[in-house]
Amino acid sequence: MRGKGKSGVGKTAPRKKLGRIDQEIYPLASAILCRSIQDVSQIMKRMTSDEIDVVAVERSSGEKYTGGTSCPVHCLTCKSNRESGEVSLVAKVVEIDEDHPWKRDIKCRSYNVELAFYKSAIPVLLASGAAVPSLVCSEVKPKGTVFTFVLTDLRNKFPHHPQGFSWNTLVAAARWLASLHAAFWGCSREPPGLWSCGSHWDLEKHGEDGLKRLSSGWAETLRWLGKRSSELAADPAVRALGSRLQAAAVPISRFAHGEICKVSWRQFRTVIHGDAKPANFFFTDGSSRAEAAACDFQFAGEGYGAADLAYMLFPDANSDLLDREEELLGIYHAELSQRLGHRGAAFTPEVLRRHYAVAQLDFFRHFVGKSGWVASRPADAELVRRMSRGLAALDGGECLSPKEYELRLLADYG
Repeated sequence: MRGKGKSGVGKTAPRKKLGRIDQEIYPLASAILCRSIQDVSQIMKRMTSDEIDVVAVERSSGEKYTGGTSCPVHCLTCKSNRESGEVSLVAKVVEIDEDHPWKRDIKCRSYNVELAFYKSAIPVLLASGAAVPSLVCSEVKPKGTVFTFVLTDLRNKFPHHPQGFSWNTLVAAARWLASLHAAFWGCSREPPGLWSCGSHWDLEKHGEDGLKRLSSGWAETLRWLGKRSSELAADPAVRALGSRLQAAAVPISRFAHGEICKVSWRQFRTVIHGDAKPANFFFTDGSSRAEAAACDFQFAGEGYGAADLAYMLFPDANSDLLDREEELLGIYHAELSQRLGHRGAAFTPEVLRRHYAVAQLDFFRHFVGKSGWVASRPADAELVRRMSRGLAALDGGECLSPKEYELRLLADYG
């Protein structure tokens, strides 16, 4: 018998890997990343009931599709036995490359949430008329770190994908959010597998890191604010805003997501998108009659719908429509009320405004604590004034204990 020597006779062939992706464990992901048209076709035929022939695989940079560089997508041009002519699909391949165990777990969990949303929530939304991508097939392994989703391409019917919101696209996005929130109002039929607290900025997903950075982040913001508005930066309540937000962070976050509230307000909880930024919306066009579609549901979960609105309206370099927030809240409320009918009678515009005010503070806390904030524009100074006044409605400009903030939230807002 021939021995197992250096010649390699009798050895098991090593598994092929593409980067850190094992081709035997993740054949679809590997085939897509290699742009192997034949392999992608064969694997997708096994995974679906369609006779899908992939005729082209083209890699698109992430920022062109979703506004982010971390998740490039692949466009699959296919021929299907269910469609005449060619159809376009989108393949999202994500490899979690994170050494920190807790951060890796959060990222992996977020993509498992997205898979759960596609499987259980998308059918409900499609039935309600909301425009969302359908899941064609997926490759996700238990405790795996590679996630592959093949989806219908929203750009077929929603080709307009701007970097920032205009007023017309903001209105269309708000109406889409109303359709999402109405579909799961009261969480009476909440899809399984989502976050118990939706959004990417809640404290559960960042641990204590964000809170620890609040003081230094606010000090950096004050430095920039002083160059724009020295009088505002010198205001004692504004100077103390970082420590006030830090003390109020937990009760504000829990209230903003509906975790602490009076019993009658539990009916207002719903499923929120959790990452309602321009990159995750597509539109028919940019006109006043534009319709919206949305994608990327990694952070979907329970909460108040106002959390999506506060995040969507938060000013950035591409758009600042905060001066029209009252108008937008009215449009959203009207759309939501129309969809809910009598079920939404108790959700008055005043309740929405209260939810929205606290949700703004919650995201502002996250934004400052994440990395500090270059508050260099007049609109930034106005936002600081609003946030300081909003928190002063609870604390009078003086830092309270977390328990005192919770009691005042329930007394004044709940």
